[in-house]
Amino acid sequence: MNKTSRTVLITGCKEGIGFETALQLASRNWQVLMADKQDLTATRNSIISKTSNCNITIHNLDLSCFQSIRQFAHDIKTCHTHIDVLINNAGLFQGDTGQSVDCFNVVMQVNHLGPFLLTTLLTDLLKHSSQGRIVFLTSSGAFLHNLHAQCLPNLHKSDSWCTKLCTYYNSKLCNMIVTKEFALRLQNSNITCNCLHPGMTSSNLLQLKQYSPLAFQMLKLVTQPPQVSAAMVVFLAASRTVTSVTGQYFVNYKIARMPKIVEDLTYCKKIWTQAEDCVGQTQQ
Repeated sequence: MNKTSRTVLITGCKEGIGFETALQLASRNWQVLMADKQDLTATRNSIISKTSNCNITIHNLDLSCFQSIRQFAHDIKTCHTHIDVLINNAGLFQGDTGQSVDCFNVVMQVNHLGPFLLTTLLTDLLKHSSQGRIVFLTSSGAFLHNLHAQCLPNLHKSDSWCTKLCTYYNSKLCNMIVTKEFALRLQNSNITCNCLHPGMTSSNLLQLKQYSPLAFQMLKLVTQPPQVSAAMVVFLAASRTVTSVTGQYFVNYKIARMPKIVEDLTYCKKIWTQAEDCVGQTQQ
């Protein structure tokens, strides 16, 4: 794989895992497209200073707004003939029960619906890569989901049945489900799709403190620097050892088991179809 010719698009690059992933890939002389709703000018300057790689561009993207996602995808398609890797890193760890501008639960939209729409819109650019890859950052918290069949009608709304943290866990389960579904639907293409649990970092642990002080005290003992988590993301984005691997969930560089409900193909197709209905976009 020619490291000098690869182009990666990463969402959520202001800090933490996203920033470190961009830094590590820039150090390999990749072209890095960084997307965030926050200003990334200082971030870009920092990466260029540390890597001497000037092939870094910044873009505005708000995953809580479908219009922003569509405009962003249009702009990327206008400026680029292909992308090689899409890393869906951006997300909300917080247990916010507020609504997005599109009237969905904001955590569900930023963590699940937004990345789903973005990936769907950029699939054509990935098909123009010699070997396209899609990477979703998920969480082992998906095993704590309460996303059962009776919840499906209210999946994306701010309803009382779902606690704040369960909203996050459910969104991470959805990441796993769409990973499997994208892999299945793209199996005859040159694109692979995998997801990973990057571990608990200090940046997202601080967000947890205000919602669950007890969990904060327990988990702070097992946090790791974002550089360590980013290295696992880079592994899925760049390693030759996973070139033909698709539809898998990784933990510590190894394929791991997903929650049992992901084996229910009928259920997973319902989640997929509902996501299509919510974003108004059908994956061909």
